[in-house]
Amino acid sequence: MRMNHDLSNTNVSLQKENDVYVIRHDDTVAGKIWMENDTVNIHIQPEYQGRHYATNALYLFTAYAHDNLKVHEIRAVVPAGESIIKHVVEHCGYHIERKCDDHVVYVHNKTVTTLDDHLCLKPGRQVIYLAGGCFWGMERVFQVLDGVVETRTGYANGNTPNPSYEDIIRNETGYKECVRVIYDTSIIDIRTILTAYFMCIDPTVKNRQKEDIGTQYQTGIYYKDESMLPYIEEIYDAEKSRYEQFYVELQPLQNFYEAEEYHQHYLDKHPDGYCHITLVDLNKVKKLNRK
Repeated sequence: MRMNHDLSNTNVSLQKENDVYVIRHDDTVAGKIWMENDTVNIHIQPEYQGRHYATNALYLFTAYAHDNLKVHEIRAVVPAGESIIKHVVEHCGYHIERKCDDHVVYVHNKTVTTLDDHLCLKPGRQVIYLAGGCFWGMERVFQVLDGVVETRTGYANGNTPNPSYEDIIRNETGYKECVRVIYDTSIIDIRTILTAYFMCIDPTVKNRQKEDIGTQYQTGIYYKDESMLPYIEEIYDAEKSRYEQFYVELQPLQNFYEAEEYHQHYLDKHPDGYCHITLVDLNKVKKLNRK
């Protein structure tokens, strides 16, 4: 585990001044972030709002507070109805601890991820790993398909061991937010699963889906079983032929770490949580189910 964090990334840097950390973009002061007891506070200047500075600053500060300030649980208080702030803290891995009349308390824990090296499939089951932006929404896509028996969110094809969510969103680890989909081959096939996948992603952009920007949001199809490749390529090549630019990766799975438990089935736990998949696309996916 890294104990010293460089408080900067390609978008912002944090510079300590007294008891606060000034958020800078290049040489411009965009806001500030600070702790009061175990609660993080953030302020972005009005002219710099909507540029992902808050998200990037909270990413950096959360990891720093865990590792350097030794804060095990970090809280954030979001006023009721503040959907933008809610989006920021949820994207930084905070989950709801309790709801009050006029605010919601979120908490972030330093947790451990699990490598699925020894995944065993029952007869008649197959697995595919799909990255399509924020894994909360992508997991929901596959949950509505008949024949999908299990979904788990996690991090795929990276280059460091035991990644945490903070590592994924802050560092150049190579990991993508991904969903492991286990399905019953007597009910659904890989063609249907990939059809649903391509209904819900934009394959023409790199390291981005909707408003989610970063290498962790790179789209990709990752497989374990080589015998699946011809069937995958059939759909993949057909989709690729439709676009001048096409950035979906197709690779063997190198590694997959299950994400922290609070990321699993997130939208089941928090029905009003952030989801980049539209209801229109989700209803199209549902129509793929056999009558």
